[in-house]
Amino acid sequence: MDVASGQVTCIGFKADIILWDFPKQELLARLSLHEGKVEGLSVMVWDVSKREVVCGSPASPRSAGNANVVMCSSCRDEMFVTAGNFTIRVWELDTATKKIHPSECYAGQLRRITVCVQMTDDDDDFYLGTTSGDVLKVNTSSKVVTACGPQQKKFSMGVTALLLPKTGGLIVGTGEGTVALCTGSDFQVKK
Repeated sequence: MDVASGQVTCIGFKADIILWDFPKQELLARLSLHEGKVEGLSVMVWDVSKREVVCGSPASPRSAGNANVVMCSSCRDEMFVTAGNFTIRVWELDTATKKIHPSECYAGQLRRITVCVQMTDDDDDFYLGTTSGDVLKVNTSSKVVTACGPQQKKFSMGVTALLLPKTGGLIVGTGEGTVALCTGSDFQVKK
């Protein structure tokens, strides 16, 4: 398992992304490109073996806030998702042209701050946990929010963690310490 950390330096100096082999506690790579600090303003795709940037793009549109979370596809190396303050994007990497193409996800009137994301094993959908205490389900093909819930009683202090067990349903962790099993398109609590 590898872990990445971001550095904060003074303005005018490069800030590194440092990749670690966590079990061995060894440095794998130091990637220098960012000015001042590493934060969710840009998405940069790195070729770690060559230690060079492949391509980059702003992480969110100017009309939205910063991206807070990223989730890689489990089936396709060239697809990933970012989400954050009023922004949800599905990204596709074109290795031939060395470009990444973001697609905005349509959420209708919903404006949410995302703090966690979990993708299904088949990459058909992904789930977003929000500070307002609900869960959004987004289809990766249509890039549309297909479900939002629970409708009646949202989770207190926000949804901070999500897990998709092999047995079905969605496990939700909350800011107040509740862990719940939710089922159905309305995310009703079962346990």
